[in-house]
Amino acid sequence: MKTVTVIHCWSAPRSRSTALLYSFEARGTDCVAIDEPLYRDWLVAKGDTVSRPYFQEMMEGIPPKNEESSPEIIQQWKRELMTVSERISAACETLSHTDNGVIFCKHMAKHSFLYDFNAEIVMSDVNLVHRHLLLIRDPVEVLSSWGVAADAHGNTATSDEVGVIPLMAIYSLLESKGGDPPVLLESNDLVLDPESTLSSICSSLGIPYIESMLYWKSGKHECDGPWAKWWYADVWKSDGWIKKSPKGETSSTPTTGGKKYRTLNPILMPALQSSFPAYEFLRRLTQSYKERGPPPQTIYEDPRNEHLLVWIGAPNRGRLIPRDLAGISPWDSAVQGGDACWEGIRVYNGKILSLEKHLRRLFSSAKALGFVHVHSKEEIIDAIFKTLAANGMRDSAHMRLTLTRGEKCTSSMNPNFNVYGTTLIILAEWKPTEVSVYGQPFHFLGSLRCLTHIDACILLYLQGATTYDNTKGITLITASQRRNPPATCDSKIVSPPGIIYYCQRKRMLNFTLSFHVVVHSPFFYCAAPQQFGKDSSTLA
Repeated sequence: MKTVTVIHCWSAPRSRSTALLYSFEARGTDCVAIDEPLYRDWLVAKGDTVSRPYFQEMMEGIPPKNEESSPEIIQQWKRELMTVSERISAACETLSHTDNGVIFCKHMAKHSFLYDFNAEIVMSDVNLVHRHLLLIRDPVEVLSSWGVAADAHGNTATSDEVGVIPLMAIYSLLESKGGDPPVLLESNDLVLDPESTLSSICSSLGIPYIESMLYWKSGKHECDGPWAKWWYADVWKSDGWIKKSPKGETSSTPTTGGKKYRTLNPILMPALQSSFPAYEFLRRLTQSYKERGPPPQTIYEDPRNEHLLVWIGAPNRGRLIPRDLAGISPWDSAVQGGDACWEGIRVYNGKILSLEKHLRRLFSSAKALGFVHVHSKEEIIDAIFKTLAANGMRDSAHMRLTLTRGEKCTSSMNPNFNVYGTTLIILAEWKPTEVSVYGQPFHFLGSLRCLTHIDACILLYLQGATTYDNTKGITLITASQRRNPPATCDSKIVSPPGIIYYCQRKRMLNFTLSFHVVVHSPFFYCAAPQQFGKDSSTLA
């Protein structure tokens, strides 16, 4: 009995699915390409809730009255009356001369509720092997180009139409079912490296790669659904993934259209917001994401560090997040200006070493930096134990506790824009046990960079200034001058060569009083507004 591999490609609209359909059609005689065999059933199921200019023609399987009706066009509309089983059966007859053929079914993810994944089509005389390919694309890109086909579907979209959430449902169903897992493909990979991507996908699907998949003829295709003229204008202009030069040379420039920069219609934002989390999960399952860096076994000191849970969040909003999904807002002060303090803490033999002392210093650092709406001590301790317990860490572990000034409502060094409270990050990793000097924590301000700039802003506001302005008599620190946070060692704060303005000198002295330390600064600049003077004296 011969074997035919049926590839069900599920995707969102605007995801290059038609180009991929043409790519498989270009394999030649070993493949039959089928364009959305569930589309008519979907229109029937949706009824009056969707509007398409060809709705009635699809129901009747006849071409529009004002359209030229050649035998080919009549057949194109008539075949839409066939069920997906009938389409696959007909394709098998076409492949009767081939021992191991391929049927490529392009589906929209929103049609998936009409497909029975638990009772897939079987035939008595052909061994059908059903494989599922999930074609994903960044929903921002999908929705930014939504208006291109607005004449066919309007310029509004639901998360179901965008298709990412249905794709997530398909993945969940297939994973629960067992058997061959679905293959994930990021649409942009087909453009960035079409040959390697197609070769990898074919290998994952258990079929041979054929070089002819890189090219196809421009214009209309025999496999097109009868609705093609409303949707496929751009892809009809293409002739392959790789552009041929007049001399026969190839270029990596895709021929499915040049770069286009589009505006995202604000009315589509709800669909984007609901779709994005599912996309973030699915894209991490693609081969290109897994190969974005060196193999995990070569970079992790302990293999368990590949899959960790990280604590992130504002007061009363913290939660554990898988490593691959962890991140903080780009509006967070740690991102905007390195505005954070931290502690490194060891876990030995079921105990957290010097936790009280580390937390005391963390809160002292936060106070010295003027943080407000800070996490409580009880909340931080609770988050620490939750993080360690969830990761199963009892020994040979190290935690980096980072407390940032928090998320801002707008990009600025002004701390008055930090309106959501501090952000706590607890990053616990498996680390081999070492001789520790943390029994008595050093007295230093464990801070990130750019604090001199931010601190100047704090001082201005403490002095009653209403704007952060060079004209107020205080020269602001520049990016190049910003790189001078205090170096730290034991009970001393050493200021390396750099410019510390007179408004910073008072703060530095306040630090020393807070921590009972001595400042050694062989290059401590005391600067009046608009002028700098070297003061090489050592402050004690």
